[in-house]
Amino acid sequence: MLKKSPLFVAFVIFSFFSCVSAPKRLDLFGKPGNFVWQSASGENGPAEGLDLFEGIFSGPALEFWALRADLSNPDIEVFAGPLPEDGIIRAVTVSAFARNHGCAAAINANPFEIPRKKGLSRGETMRTVGLVVSGGVMVSPPNPRYDALVFYGPEKTPEAGKAGRVSVSGRTGEDPALAGRAAVIGQAEAFSPSGAPRSGIIETAAGGFYRILEGGKPSAQALSKRGGVRHPRSAAGISADGRFLYLLVIDGRRPGSAGATEAETALIMERLGAANALCFDGGGSSALVLRRNGGPVKVLNIPAQGLGRERPVTACLGIRVRPSL
Repeated sequence: MLKKSPLFVAFVIFSFFSCVSAPKRLDLFGKPGNFVWQSASGENGPAEGLDLFEGIFSGPALEFWALRADLSNPDIEVFAGPLPEDGIIRAVTVSAFARNHGCAAAINANPFEIPRKKGLSRGETMRTVGLVVSGGVMVSPPNPRYDALVFYGPEKTPEAGKAGRVSVSGRTGEDPALAGRAAVIGQAEAFSPSGAPRSGIIETAAGGFYRILEGGKPSAQALSKRGGVRHPRSAAGISADGRFLYLLVIDGRRPGSAGATEAETALIMERLGAANALCFDGGGSSALVLRRNGGPVKVLNIPAQGLGRERPVTACLGIRVRPSL
């Protein structure tokens, strides 16, 4: 049984980027709808369907930022990368990834192998751990130990069957109902021994560590002793109907934000509206960036890498917004 930490009984202070009135103080376990989202791009911003929420907990101090993307909006596109250059994936900060690929928002994703030498530098080559799929092409193979967030392509794609694409040639997969949907699955479950996806056509995917939220409840992993350590966290989740994608970053290792356990991260995800979620790489890698009203890309949180600097990573998940005609 999960012991109640001070966070679970704490009151929540909500502050909004566009809010003028005093912050509201609400119970974490209050009625649904307490988490009120604001437009991520401002009142007249172009990114309709992309919303932002910032939360501050007390006891212990904890600060987080979350984005919600409406996947039913045809102008919203989810993109994973960076893509290899001459067959090599080079480390990049999340903000640079967002600028390079025209993203309205982005978050760090997969863990990666850190070189033995101290420090990380932009442009360095490091090995991504786990599944990354971009535009139907596998950028990094699955790691059967971990889970992944996958986005299935449409029922029929003209590119199906091309070399390198993780689709079933000539057909749409075993479960057409997954077309255009997203899910959190085990990386070992994603592909058959032949390398074909077990269900649907995987158009985009980003790997992480383990599922922390399943069916709206914290997973066994999140409730385990191993998941009870406080760290900066990055996480992603999907609503029960598959309509909304949630990206979450929780700060840690700094005054004002102590970091969160996996169980606490799962509970925050559930309150945001997710039914299923997983943790991405955390610690000094955690970063969530946003471009508002066509302005510069800004990091929402304060990365724990040191002095608020971003750590270069080898995998990111970005949200692009097509301009409305």
